[in-house]
Amino acid sequence: MTLIQSAICGTDHPASAVIVLMSAAASILAQQFGEDEAGALMLSMVGEARAEWTKQHAN
Repeated sequence: MTLIQSAICGTDHPASAVIVLMSAAASILAQQFGEDEAGALMLSMVGEARAEWTKQHAN
């Protein structure tokens, strides 16, 4: 079972699954770059993901 499948199967709402996946990503980044840099990277990635999603769903 993949991490995505585990997150989806282990929650009752899609937002909860996203929280699980983002928490895993933050943990991975914190191990590599430290907590402060991980937080900054996560914020940056959220902005990039939003821009990409908006671009893909425009008209």
